[in-house]
Amino acid sequence: GILGGVDDLRRACALVTQRARHVRIQTERIEAYAAALPLGDAEPPPPSKARPERERMAAYWFALDAINFGSGWFPTLRKPDGRSGYATISSALARHAEREGPWPAAELARIDAATIATVLGQDPEHELMALFAGSLADLGARVSDECAGRFTVLLDAAGDSAISLARRLGGWSCFADAAVYEELELPFL
Repeated sequence: GILGGVDDLRRACALVTQRARHVRIQTERIEAYAAALPLGDAEPPPPSKARPERERMAAYWFALDAINFGSGWFPTLRKPDGRSGYATISSALARHAEREGPWPAAELARIDAATIATVLGQDPEHELMALFAGSLADLGARVSDECAGRFTVLLDAAGDSAISLARRLGGWSCFADAAVYEELELPFL
């Protein structure tokens, strides 16, 4: 995938910051800033692996993240009540998940543009709907093939490591994102 590793992502961020014309990072202040962060103050309770909604929550969030792109098309989407493009998409997907449940991996693997457009209240001919369907289909196929159809298997395989999860997802088409910055193609996830 485009995200060859966390080190590639860090190098890409360093290149962008070195070339920045309007923003500067005060590197001499990073250590003091990091030390001042209240990281230990609010310990979340350990997640329960027995909760029945855990799979549903994972399925919903992975699906939402798989279609968390396309902001360049947002001005062309139908947006109720003056919502942003992201709010339009995320709230429509949340309503669908509440009514019908999130899509199981096998169903996602077969999703088409018309289905996602209906759920999101959009034109099925809109180019973004085909891109969303392709991304969701990749997610569903990967979870079906590599995780026995269970989104929590993907989470559990990463353990408590966001980096481990990012490395794995970065190799999947639905999460292998890149941005063009001047002549560079930079990974991001």
